[in-house]
Amino acid sequence: HREHTLPMSDAIYAVLKRREAARENDYVFPGQGGNGHIVELKRAVQAVTKKSKVKFCLHDLRRTFAGIAEQEVSYGVLKRLLNHYTGNDVTAGYLIISTEQLREPMQKITNKIMSSIFRSEDPEKEHAPIEQSEEKGKILQFKERGRRR
Repeated sequence: HREHTLPMSDAIYAVLKRREAARENDYVFPGQGGNGHIVELKRAVQAVTKKSKVKFCLHDLRRTFAGIAEQEVSYGVLKRLLNHYTGNDVTAGYLIISTEQLREPMQKITNKIMSSIFRSEDPEKEHAPIEQSEEKGKILQFKERGRRR
């Protein structure tokens, strides 16, 4: 995996702030019994599946994000958000999209997801779009990991 830096939407920022307030140790996502950090997501997926009664795998979340995002942003931005390799896509090699340029598209996608969630909870209630915070520099960074064998 290559290093991948993304801007945080307000919804993600709020989740991380709640996690910080309820933290058990120095990690955002503590491991089993509050020791160390989470290593295996199998139990977390099982808990969500049990509560939601929807069977899924982690890659389904990525596919769902991509499906929603493709309706909201350009192909180049979508590729950058998904960290897809440009390979033989010569045009994509000329598109240099900074993390800051992804801030508004990421918030737009988040607003679409959140409005879908709220609509499914209460179809009669109208929800205002989520506004991007003025606080700059909120980013998610995924560091390159060694390959597992």
